[in-house]
Amino acid sequence: MAAALLPLRGQVPVVVDPVLSATAGGLEARADVAHAYREFLLPMATVFTPNRLEAVAVLGDDPAAALAAGCGAVLRKDGHGSGD
Repeated sequence: MAAALLPLRGQVPVVVDPVLSATAGGLEARADVAHAYREFLLPMATVFTPNRLEAVAVLGDDPAAALAAGCGAVLRKDGHGSGD
């Protein structure tokens, strides 16, 4: 997927909305999927829109890592947390 986006980089906005869970509230993605988001898709993203669990899976404890990877902006959604 990342290779298909390369020719569009800088020409159209690229929104990366990770899908790391099969059901609401459960994080089921493997570490290699989170790594692929971080290494290949974030550098091309105009905006990254993870929920709280996806942000932790992809970025760890450093939300600024998306910006450091080249992403233009991060909009974290607070769904799937306790009390949400």
